[in-house]
Amino acid sequence: MTMRKPLVWSMFAGALLSGCGGDDSGDTGANESGSTSPGSESGTDPTVDPTADSTMDPTVDPDTSGGPTDTTDDPTDPTTDPDTTTNVDPGEFAAFRFNSIAVRDPHFFAPVIGTDVTETNVNQPLNDALNSDGADGDPAPDGNLDLGLVVLFRPLDQSDGGGADFEFANAVCTAPVESTSCDLFPKTELYGTTYTNNTAGPCLEPNAAELSMYDDPPEAPEATPGPCFDSAPAAVVLQTMSFSLPLADAVVSASYVGDPAANLVTGNIQGFLSSADAASTMVEVPVFGVVPIADLLREEDMDGDGWRMHVSFTAEAVEWTGS
Repeated sequence: MTMRKPLVWSMFAGALLSGCGGDDSGDTGANESGSTSPGSESGTDPTVDPTADSTMDPTVDPDTSGGPTDTTDDPTDPTTDPDTTTNVDPGEFAAFRFNSIAVRDPHFFAPVIGTDVTETNVNQPLNDALNSDGADGDPAPDGNLDLGLVVLFRPLDQSDGGGADFEFANAVCTAPVESTSCDLFPKTELYGTTYTNNTAGPCLEPNAAELSMYDDPPEAPEATPGPCFDSAPAAVVLQTMSFSLPLADAVVSASYVGDPAANLVTGNIQGFLSSADAASTMVEVPVFGVVPIADLLREEDMDGDGWRMHVSFTAEAVEWTGS
């Protein structure tokens, strides 16, 4: 599908190695260069064992982390009765807020010393921002979650082979997560494509030839099982408060939990980051200063003239107050 505009995903400032950014500015904050993956069925951080105990975001159980569902059951458990977990009417507009996200492949490494920092300095800060207002006191709490990512179905049609319009939003979501609602982030707009369902699944499957072996977590991505959806390929820009990262031929997929769905799990985002864009996108790294993002990626992990990025996520139904 040919897109007239890139799809924009709002992440937050300095997620790559430098921690949390602000949540109260209407400025998308791209740098002057202009350059710019599947979750577990637990509905929490896709890189964490869903059976393990946890005490902080992103591994917190959505039952206690909030969302629009009104239930005492785990809203991300595919075996949970959907009648008790959803406030989405079938065939109607539905919005889902990301409540966990993880870069799965390739991994990021600190310059010079070569330490794998993907989990501690990329994924953990992103998840903190998705689920808190003023994580670690920086930025100061302002009544909104530090990071909002929302996907919208217009309408939600889960029939086999069905689908409709599908949009991505750079969102501002109110805090706390227990009562959050989301709207379009100031000075941004909705960017759309389409989606198609596959009841039997799988939907998006990673190409094993594009994946690398790592000693440290997170684990490699896995296929999105049915019932699930795939979005049409499109140019996607991952927008932080400090830089913009373009991904070509990006596809989004996730499994439905319930019908109508209350949650999306085993979500996958795949897209191609060219070596030219990686070299021209500058990020600030503690100790090392401002470096191109290419310096954080290994040449041995390249897939041709760039890197195939694999990002996983889970999401929960949310009230959308925008149009």
